[in-house]
Amino acid sequence: MRTMKPFKKFLVEGGLSNNELKKTFKTSGELRVTAFADKFWSGDKFETTGGKKVKLKKIEFGEWEYYANVPADKKLFLKRFADDEDSKLQIVDPAIKLGDLEKTSEFGGQSGSGKGPNGAEWESLITHQFNILLKKEDADPAAKEIAGKFYPDYEKSASAIAKSFKKQLGASNVMTQYGAKASKSNLSTMWASHGARNGTPKTDMFTKNFNISLKKAGGSQLASGTQEETIATFYAALEYMGEDKSSKADIAAIMDQIESGFEKISLDYSKGDLDKLSSGGKVKNVTKDLMTPSDKKELKKFTKTDKFHKDLNVELKDVLKLEENKKFMEWYCFEAMSGYKKFKKGSQSAASVCVTFDDAKWDISTINVTDGGLSKNLSGTPKLSSELKSKARGIKVYSAFKSSGTKPYSVLRLAGDDHTRDMETLIPATLDDIIREEILLDEDIKSLGLNLTEDIVRLDEFALLRSIFGKLKNIGKDATKWLTDFFKKVSQQVSKALSGIMKLGNRLFEGLFQFLGIEITSVKASVPSELADFVNK
Repeated sequence: MRTMKPFKKFLVEGGLSNNELKKTFKTSGELRVTAFADKFWSGDKFETTGGKKVKLKKIEFGEWEYYANVPADKKLFLKRFADDEDSKLQIVDPAIKLGDLEKTSEFGGQSGSGKGPNGAEWESLITHQFNILLKKEDADPAAKEIAGKFYPDYEKSASAIAKSFKKQLGASNVMTQYGAKASKSNLSTMWASHGARNGTPKTDMFTKNFNISLKKAGGSQLASGTQEETIATFYAALEYMGEDKSSKADIAAIMDQIESGFEKISLDYSKGDLDKLSSGGKVKNVTKDLMTPSDKKELKKFTKTDKFHKDLNVELKDVLKLEENKKFMEWYCFEAMSGYKKFKKGSQSAASVCVTFDDAKWDISTINVTDGGLSKNLSGTPKLSSELKSKARGIKVYSAFKSSGTKPYSVLRLAGDDHTRDMETLIPATLDDIIREEILLDEDIKSLGLNLTEDIVRLDEFALLRSIFGKLKNIGKDATKWLTDFFKKVSQQVSKALSGIMKLGNRLFEGLFQFLGIEITSVKASVPSELADFVNK
């Protein structure tokens, strides 16, 4: 029964508060105090901030007292609580403060004992409650069994979240918790070839139309993916570009730039050695002053060529524009979120929609990875959602070009540490192969009677060209004209090779890198916090 209470008022502050109880659950529109009333009049125990559990017998609100053994008062209590902005809820029996009660999940918080559901258990809870909505609660027996361990405490919140899934996704088919283990065997050959080993599926639950990647609100991880994962994602984005018709113009421009950009030098020194010589240093017992006039001329040419290489790298970066190229960044974001190329073809592990659930608000937010978030769009050349394309603008990828290696001739490498891997040969000949082949076919070189096979094995091709250049001069040939004509023939073969590479489709860039000697050794990516958990999964 309800009676007037003696005049007294307490200031309540702490774990659970009147302000928290006046908040509403977004999905149900109910005040959070509803959850308090449910527990109080059901005789359920409340968890305290000290980790104990206590049953409440008597509470006060405004001028009224309420008893747990009078359930008829519940409706009136909730109406008065909603209408009265000034009064405070207080606990009378036992004599504790409202703030002594833990703000557990049903009030929009976490379990004070730390024994609340973990990520996988939330998947089970949501999956089971979703299937209950479809009147098929036994559709996933494993999820049902796990979810049952957290009832009744999390039943209401899980049910509300499941309703949000049904409403926002429009899902109408039963849900299954994926449950696939993280295994390297899940990975595609392409992905594993880059040394990446994380086989954790992107998909956590799925229906007939959706592959769902799930994360809990407020739990964003700071750790980023491994270097191998980032490199593999980079290569995947390049593969998408190779098969994406709208990227053909960009790719053609890259090929034209490379084709017009080659100039070779002919000294048998590494780039680092030539740097020293050009500045007056000593390398291999040779100084600039002791060099022959011919070598000095070649060194002068190197100085110009070295600047050309640096300019070429800048130009190529400007042409590639990977950090600024809209298509590349969209594909990078798509792969990082979906794992489409990461996992074997047709795998359920690739996600089509990313969902963040809030167990405090009992609500979800979604990011459609594919168009409409539909798993059917994870096939062929995937269809990206406009939402994902927008999110891609927030991702930054850093890759730096530089000349590297012992032969300073337009060898481009992305900045970073060494990273080697076995590589399938996609092209009939590399740039080096073309130069060697032209040397073997050259009639003027043949007239010298050189043991070319032995020389080619003993020297690199540029040292060999330097040697041949000198020999032709000694017999009265116009060595400069010969060298110019020689590289014209090389350029013609390079043009043919690049035309062939253009036909490699999704492996176009991989073939181009093989041809040029490019190796991606380091890629860094900056990802917005709202995407981090999905990307680094």
